[in-house]
Amino acid sequence: MLVRVTLARALCEAARPLSIVPILCCAAPIASAGEPPWPGFVPDPQTAENLTLAGTTWTSEEPTHTVHLRQVDQAERLRYIEGRTGVAVDPYAAPAGQDPPIISFLLVIENRGDAVLSFNALDCWLTTNRQQIETPLGLTDLSFDYLIAGLSMPAAYQRVAPVLLEGTRTLAPGESLSGLLIYHAVDARARRFHIDVELTAPTGDKMSLRAPYRRPKDRDAPPGEGAGPSS
Repeated sequence: MLVRVTLARALCEAARPLSIVPILCCAAPIASAGEPPWPGFVPDPQTAENLTLAGTTWTSEEPTHTVHLRQVDQAERLRYIEGRTGVAVDPYAAPAGQDPPIISFLLVIENRGDAVLSFNALDCWLTTNRQQIETPLGLTDLSFDYLIAGLSMPAAYQRVAPVLLEGTRTLAPGESLSGLLIYHAVDARARRFHIDVELTAPTGDKMSLRAPYRRPKDRDAPPGEGAGPSS
């Protein structure tokens, strides 16, 4: 019997083996105390296809697999990193008083079928209505940024690598994975974006979902990281 994995427990109990952690899909985002609401992007269910939305968590439920995707703020991201690695270090944390330089999401995939599935993080494109296209950032990108600046990346950052979704992974029947998708913050003039997640069956068939987000017209966005001030 496949035990379901969830975003909420991936955040709260990520140190436990992923395959034995239960799920609460509709868990609300965890806001860090004292931080003002960030007027960023919110899920846009009116333009979604074949997805359900519980709170701020998108879910694609298929006979062979389930995918959960939720935007996470800095506090949630640090909790997840610490739970999975034991290191309370967030390489992507924004300096105090500055806008977040990135936008982050927690992705959980469950293989509920009887065949191996393949997942490539580079296929998780973030595309805005201004045709800005971003692929997930990893420690290789971060290390290169330090190199260009003539600095060495802190050694502690290497321990964060297991929670960042990079490259290709395979999921055997009954297996699950969770990890962070990190993107550069989108252009402040963007009004909408979507994130594509794609899985590949052994036959080569593609199974994909597209999670849409919009910038609210007022400050009704839930606390979390956005992608620049509302305009």
